Amino acid sequence: MGASSSVLAVDSGSLTSLSSAGPSSPLAFASSTLRANRRVVLVAVKIDGSALKYADPALQGDRDVVMTAVQKNGIALAYAASPLRADRDLVLAAVSSNGFALQHAAASLVDDREIVLAAVGQTHASKRQKESKEVALAAVRKAGGLLQHAGKALKDDVDVVKAAVENDGQALQFASTRVQGLKDVVLVAVKESPCALQYASATLRDDSETVLSALTAPERGYGGALEYAGPNVRQDRQVVKAAVESLGEALKYASPGLQGDEEIALAAVKQSGKALAFAAPAMKGSKSVVMAAIASNPKALKFASDELKADEEVVMAALAASERKNVRPCDHGIVASAVVSQVAV
Repeated sequence: MGASSSVLAVDSGSLTSLSSAGPSSPLAFASSTLRANRRVVLVAVKIDGSALKYADPALQGDRDVVMTAVQKNGIALAYAASPLRADRDLVLAAVSSNGFALQHAAASLVDDREIVLAAVGQTHASKRQKESKEVALAAVRKAGGLLQHAGKALKDDVDVVKAAVENDGQALQFASTRVQGLKDVVLVAVKESPCALQYASATLRDDSETVLSALTAPERGYGGALEYAGPNVRQDRQVVKAAVESLGEALKYASPGLQGDEEIALAAVKQSGKALAFAAPAMKGSKSVVMAAIASNPKALKFASDELKADEEVVMAALAASERKNVRPCDHGIVASAVVSQVAV
């Protein structure tokens, strides 16, 4: 092996070893001679396709080099010579690697159905492709949020929106107002993402079945979704109980009447003692509710009525709960202030 070959071997090895040092390819720091060396550039783009950016212009126009680069990282298409951006097979390889590479394709290919389908994302597709239901379905099934880039008609298409929210319930925010009011679509959305309830129509946010679906969806139910419920649902005992059993603090969003309901308040504080903060004054003065709250979290004594903060049994229960939870009472002004107020009495 000659001297030049030895240098090449060392330099190629350096490219490999340096590739993990940072996001910028070592090719950027190579001499112009090596950036024009086909073998060196091939090593570089096999490691990091975007290294094509630093290759000699002649190699940016080399189809094999560019194909290697875009197969590694589709965005490398941005650094290919203009004629290659119109090469259908090369562009197809690029968008299959990274859908956003479509923005770097020649205008003649931006409307190619197979290429756009491969790209999946519609952000850089032509207007006609944005109105293609086939393209939209392919896109949202992979990433529901891509509904944002669909045409107006597709955002009003039940099949497309339902496919989007099955993948990502939050995609409901991009649907048309009409579709946001369709119960079968919204039910799919809130079961996938409970907080998608906020994007449903006012009518469905005040529908007990819809809200319950958000609160109790298997593995995804979230009591906090009660925040987005309408006024009538917040008065629905079954719905509110389901919410606070999932997240005690959801009591905050219940109607005043249910915040003062002992059964509801007990369910809430048993799930989270801090829920006592959102109970009606009468519940903060209920010994059974407060005792349940401090059993869950001794700090809940903070939200009890002054009368119960001066009740020895209640304060001792809080101290005992602190000990069980390995909490040092002196670290919490809550218990200390309660004891002081008791002594003062």
